[in-house]
Amino acid sequence: MKEKFKELGGLLRSNDWEGVFRRPTDNIVIQFVRNPLAGIAAFAVDYLLLFVLTEIGIHYLLSAAIAFIAGTTVNYYLCRVLVFNAYIPRFRNMPEYLFFVIIGVIGLGLTELLMYLLTDCAGLHYLLSKIASGMLVSLWNFFGRRFFIFNQYETSEGEKRGPC
Repeated sequence: MKEKFKELGGLLRSNDWEGVFRRPTDNIVIQFVRNPLAGIAAFAVDYLLLFVLTEIGIHYLLSAAIAFIAGTTVNYYLCRVLVFNAYIPRFRNMPEYLFFVIIGVIGLGLTELLMYLLTDCAGLHYLLSKIASGMLVSLWNFFGRRFFIFNQYETSEGEKRGPC
């Protein structure tokens, strides 16, 4: 793992922003640095939709589910083109989007549970509950997607390599 941090450090020292944020890589540390870009965009869609739907009268938990699905779709696209852009797809018979959604649905369950606990039990405003749950669920989403979906990479020698 130390070499993964060294690679990132070398890119930062040489101001290679293309390498840090765009060039295909299997380096989990660089992917973890990129992940917030996708996550912030997806969270913005999710959060805005939660607000709009709730303010027009839809119950906040149903609004949260709808918004989470929209955010997950945005996140899938950005993960494909930005975060995990060097992986080798291995799902031929079943689309990887389905696996992405399954991980997202688990995240949705965690989001709903945390929002309920924080809003109904702890008395926080639903938008504050969303921020707190979003930070925790983003960790599940990154590591779940990295280890269960985006985990096949080809080394420079042409060998396939697993999640780390």
